[in-house]
Amino acid sequence: MTPKQTTDTSALSLPHPQLPERPFVWFDLDDTLWDMTGNSCIALEQIFHEDPDISSAYGAAGLEAWLDEYHAVNRRLWEQYARNEIDRATLRLERFALPLQAAGMDRGSAEEASRRLDGDYLRRLGDCTGLVDGAREAVDALLRAGIPMGIVSNGFREVQYRKLASGGLDGIFSPIVLSDDAGINKPDRRFFDFACAAAGVTPDRCVIVGDNPSADIAGALDAGWAAALWLVSPDCPADRDTEVALRADSRCTPFTSMAQLPALIGLPQP
Repeated sequence: MTPKQTTDTSALSLPHPQLPERPFVWFDLDDTLWDMTGNSCIALEQIFHEDPDISSAYGAAGLEAWLDEYHAVNRRLWEQYARNEIDRATLRLERFALPLQAAGMDRGSAEEASRRLDGDYLRRLGDCTGLVDGAREAVDALLRAGIPMGIVSNGFREVQYRKLASGGLDGIFSPIVLSDDAGINKPDRRFFDFACAAAGVTPDRCVIVGDNPSADIAGALDAGWAAALWLVSPDCPADRDTEVALRADSRCTPFTSMAQLPALIGLPQP
C-alpha cells in the first residue's frame, strides 16, 4: 500500500532562499519521473518489428532510421502543441502519418495507418514501467518528509494515469493536473493558475520540478511560482535566450540527476 502524504514539513532545512517554508512540489511527468524517452523507444521498436506498415516503410533503412524520423517529427509537433498552434488530434495523426509519408507512403494510406498506430502505440507505451534514474527514491524521500506533491503534464489523459500505475507511482500525487483538464497547455500561465486552484495553494508556495526549460521551468516562473528545479537534459535542450534567462533567474536551480532532488529541497541525507 502506498503511504499517505502528511503535511509535516519539520524535516526541512531549506537550502535556497527562494524555496517557500511550506512548499507544494509539482512534478512534470514525462522524462522527469517516468522515462518517456526510454519507454517510447521500447514501444516504437516493438512497432517496427511487428507492424506491417512500419516494417515495409522502414525495414530497409533500419530501426534507427525509424526512431530518428519519428522522434524528430514528434518533437516538432509537441513544440507546436505547447504553443497552441495545433490541437491534440492533429498531433496524434501527424506523428505517424508524416514519418510514413517521408518513407514514400501516400497521404491517404499514411493517415489510415496512423489512426491505427496511434492507439497501438499508446497501449504499448502505457504498459512500459521505466522511471527516470533516481526518481522513485526522490519521490519517496519527499513523501516521508510529508511534502505535498502534484503532477502537471501536457500528456493525454488516456495514457498518463496508466504511466503512473505502470511506474508504481499511483496514489502518491494529488492533484494530477493535465492539459486535457485545464483546456490549455504548459507554458501558458492559465495552466499554472488552474493547477494552483486545483490544489488550493497560492503560487508563492509552488515549486516546479521538470525537464522542459520552456514548458515547465519558464512557464512556472512566468506564472509567479516560487521556485523551479530544472532537470537539465540533452534530450530537451533550451534555446539560447531561454537558457540565459533561466540561469540568471535566482528562482531557478539547474540540476542533472533526480538523486540530487532531496538535497535541493532541503531534506537531510540518509
